[in-house]
Amino acid sequence: EEIPDGRHYGWSLWTARLPVSEAQRKAGDVEIWAKAVDSAYNVQPEKFEHIWNLRGVLANAYHKVKVKII
Repeated sequence: EEIPDGRHYGWSLWTARLPVSEAQRKAGDVEIWAKAVDSAYNVQPEKFEHIWNLRGVLANAYHKVKVKII
């Protein structure tokens, strides 16, 4: 089905194997970001503070997680 521009969206489950450099191993942790980009190259905002509202509508900031390397 042909989907019009501006209507390319949806949830995707994903996994990834990420290379870890020797410098990252020595540091002991790495920060992983999950950030979406749409077909018009719009990106998610970094923080909720500029889009916050009482109902939580459109609270779609991208996600960052610090991972400890063992």
